[in-house]
Amino acid sequence: MAAYNTSSAYKLETYEDVVSKRRAQLKLVRNRKKRLIWSIVNIRSVSTFLLVISVMSLMVYNQICLNEVTGEINSVNSMIKQMESENVRLASTLASTVSLHDVVEQAQRELGLQKLDKYQIEYVSLYSENKIVITEEAPKESFATRLSLMVNGTLRQVKEYIGVS
Repeated sequence: MAAYNTSSAYKLETYEDVVSKRRAQLKLVRNRKKRLIWSIVNIRSVSTFLLVISVMSLMVYNQICLNEVTGEINSVNSMIKQMESENVRLASTLASTVSLHDVVEQAQRELGLQKLDKYQIEYVSLYSENKIVITEEAPKESFATRLSLMVNGTLRQVKEYIGVS
């Protein structure tokens, strides 16, 4: 019988030892793959989470800005309505203070003016293309011209007094 040298550099391994080493190596490889997959999953989930948070933050920010602008628009619209009502009030006040009736009353009360009757109104006929020329001397007209003007004026006054146009 031969003696076995146990101190030799070569050791014989049993089939179970080889299988267990192989299983351990496979387990290590599988663990590495799982860790790699989980790290990728974690990166994806974290980036997805960050993206969702960012989108939600932008939506909230946009809603806040929209609410602020809507509030400003509402306040400006209410100011416009107030200004329009103030304008109507001031226009009615102005219309009541500047009415023709009030002006006539004020002229009669403060200035003592009276409305002229129809017979008190005298119309002036203008000749020479409706121009008034003021000279130092009155223009000398012929007797016939003066007579016709006087007759026309008298007829006009009579028509006015009677009420014939």
